[in-house]
Amino acid sequence: MVCRENKGRSFTIGFTKALQRQMGGSAFHDAEVQSTQHEFTHQLEDMNRQFTQDPEQWRQTQIKVWEAVRQDVADSTAFSDESKYRVSPGRGGQPGYITRIDQELDRLKTGKDEHGKPLGPEQQNTPAQLASVMRMGGILERIGPAKDNFLEMNARHRGISMGEAQREWNTLMNRKGDFSNISLTDDYRNSMKGAGITARDQSDLGISGRARDTMRQMEQRRLAAVHSHETRPAIRPEHKLRSFIDPKSEGAQIRCEQCGQFGHLGAACPNGDIVSKKKSLQQQTEIINRTAEAGRIRKMLSRSDKELQAGMDTHFPGQYEDVAAFRAANEQRLSGVLAGNPEMDDAELRDAQRQISRQEKRLDKELEARGGSASWIKDVSYNPENGLLVVRPHDYTTKSGERRTARPFMRRVSPENVQAMLDSDEAFGQAINDLGMIRGAKLDNYGFENEDDYAESLVQRKCPSCGQFASLNSGHRCPVPGSPSEEYKARELAASSAYRTLLAKTKGNDGGQVAKPMHRRQSFTTESRTIRVRGENNEPVEGTIVTARAADVLSTSNGGHIANPPVRASYPDATVSGTVAVWEDLDGRRVFSPHSAAGGRGLKCSCEDYSKRSWCRHIAATSNVLARRYEAGNAGKSQPGGPTVADNVAADAPIGAQERLSYGKIQKMRASANAEFAEAYKARPSSGASMAAPAALPPRDTNGNPIPEPTQWDRSLEQSKRTGKPVDLDDTKQVTYRVRKLLAGRPPRVSFSVRPDKDGGITVDIPPKHRGTSQESYYRQELATLLGTPALKGRRGFYIAPTPSARHSALERAAGDPERIRPSEWVTRIDPERAEANRERQTATRGQNNQGADPAIAGQSAAAR
Repeated sequence: MVCRENKGRSFTIGFTKALQRQMGGSAFHDAEVQSTQHEFTHQLEDMNRQFTQDPEQWRQTQIKVWEAVRQDVADSTAFSDESKYRVSPGRGGQPGYITRIDQELDRLKTGKDEHGKPLGPEQQNTPAQLASVMRMGGILERIGPAKDNFLEMNARHRGISMGEAQREWNTLMNRKGDFSNISLTDDYRNSMKGAGITARDQSDLGISGRARDTMRQMEQRRLAAVHSHETRPAIRPEHKLRSFIDPKSEGAQIRCEQCGQFGHLGAACPNGDIVSKKKSLQQQTEIINRTAEAGRIRKMLSRSDKELQAGMDTHFPGQYEDVAAFRAANEQRLSGVLAGNPEMDDAELRDAQRQISRQEKRLDKELEARGGSASWIKDVSYNPENGLLVVRPHDYTTKSGERRTARPFMRRVSPENVQAMLDSDEAFGQAINDLGMIRGAKLDNYGFENEDDYAESLVQRKCPSCGQFASLNSGHRCPVPGSPSEEYKARELAASSAYRTLLAKTKGNDGGQVAKPMHRRQSFTTESRTIRVRGENNEPVEGTIVTARAADVLSTSNGGHIANPPVRASYPDATVSGTVAVWEDLDGRRVFSPHSAAGGRGLKCSCEDYSKRSWCRHIAATSNVLARRYEAGNAGKSQPGGPTVADNVAADAPIGAQERLSYGKIQKMRASANAEFAEAYKARPSSGASMAAPAALPPRDTNGNPIPEPTQWDRSLEQSKRTGKPVDLDDTKQVTYRVRKLLAGRPPRVSFSVRPDKDGGITVDIPPKHRGTSQESYYRQELATLLGTPALKGRRGFYIAPTPSARHSALERAAGDPERIRPSEWVTRIDPERAEANRERQTATRGQNNQGADPAIAGQSAAAR
């Protein structure tokens, strides 16, 4: 690679790495940025043929582009003058960003390098190479997050933290060796698929030689760990939803005269209970029909004598003496039609007819569920835990007479879609087709990311990170210590009646009724009581607890809903506050959870032990008191509406509507976007526009209005009477000192590490003596709380960019004061295909990875029948 010889591309690599650091991401290796730039060049190679300007015009175009980039960097306050204008002569020197741009501009203007020699091919830029520079914002917007997702997945499946995975990555990336013998086409990326890697991440991952080899080794370690986990099949006997008779079989020629199902005769009908219920419904239907007829008679008799006389003359001439006789005859007829049943008005009739219709459909579905209907499908199974639907067609005979086993096809389906199939008036096979699960434009929404993701859905392994059985593919997203997934909110399973209905069926608890959504009750009348619990030395300790009345909580859970009563427990040395969750699970047990994952805020404590471990004896004692008060067992890691604590299964099935983009479609969109980019570039070659490159935003006030960079920081009198001396925001030493002092002055009064770097940036981190110890997570949490940011999880610390506004914001955070200025920042303009992808995925997955199907995957195409 020759980027070191090319000053423009050298600037781009260094600048991209600096922006990634400022955005809080893990640092890129040179090889990752370099290979990405080369890859963009290959994607845009067609520009070299389309761009027809003469050499002089092309030279002027490059000058205008680099002058525009230089102005962007010069105007930015995100970087110090040292980092912009540094001059580092000699071998291995690192010139500043603008210094390198100026060197590129001098080369373009003179046609010679710094030694007066004519420029060689490697020192010049083709149209595709210059365009690749413009698109380097993509590495920050796409490739960085994709790498983080890869590391998080790897850590989850191996049971390690995000920090450990990142350290492994960095160690492997820093090995010595030649990794340059690679191809930058999509051939390698096409093969970068595995369980847990989404189509989006596969299309975005960087493919430098070092990154490839690093991913290969980390994937080998992941596979070794996964194959050592306790495993069970994902589809088990309890997951069978339906079975059908082959229309071509002998059984299909035998039909019961009682229930209408195939495969048996009336004398041996196993569906007598349903037949009796259907006969009862028929009798009710006859009564409703007679009542409707009586209603029509009553409406006729309600007319005036004049209207009745006119009707008699027209339809019954000479049959009745007068209107009174006509009324008396029809009253007698009315009594006969009703046969002792009460009359109903129109609304009552409609309600009765709807109820009978619903009961008839339910009985028909129950009859279908027992087997005996004819279909091309042999059986259907569904696991509502991971969302795997398996449709198995009947075996078939070839033209040569050979009997063959039909290949089943699998889909990843939400419980709502499965319930829609079960409730459909259509035949089951037609319902599957109507939902687009066999063919058509919607097929992508129901499958898997790749072959490995599909294969992993067939088994459930005991996840080392959460301890629950789960298919370790892209559907499983349990929190990984130190990763962004720690911030994900639990899905509201209780609101999905279909989810609860299907989970109940797998337990044999199918009462024939669709479960109702579980609602949360959070408003309760409270009462105070004195409690006695065990203290630190197992001695009795007296405290008080304020919470909801037991009768109100019990009535809420008994009604099939979730109670979130408020709790405040006071002890001599601590206070516990928050909300808990009480509900009845699918095993019929009332359970209790003090964790926020079950909904509500969960319980928190003011003691030091809780700040270290997020759990303490005060919360344990309070939980025991509440569990006894509400007559509830421990819910463990389960959620309302999901699998129970006894199941010990992760709830990973997709919920609600699904939309996804397959890997093939993403690649087509990217190719189309590249073509659009080339056309736009060709249409305005001399504008100097940076296209998708990073752009600077100025600092803003709290209303979002742009403001100049501040020059000093004074603590607000509203926050403290002891404001101290003003801080010169251009003085790195002053800022470093004051941040350290402000943090040390707040509980837990720890002297945190505050270190400036050569470019003027400042990193705030935990004390070195606590890094790599059991206390590390506690101190990181404390520092994150003091600074009011979750960005410390799995990171190297809190980074303060070398801008006055960023320093002003950091001082406010360190003091614990509200921020009065939003710091300036660099943003990346999203690539065209990324914007389109985001639009198509707005209603997708709800915090999970991509879900859906790629029709090229084996096992996802409908079998021959």
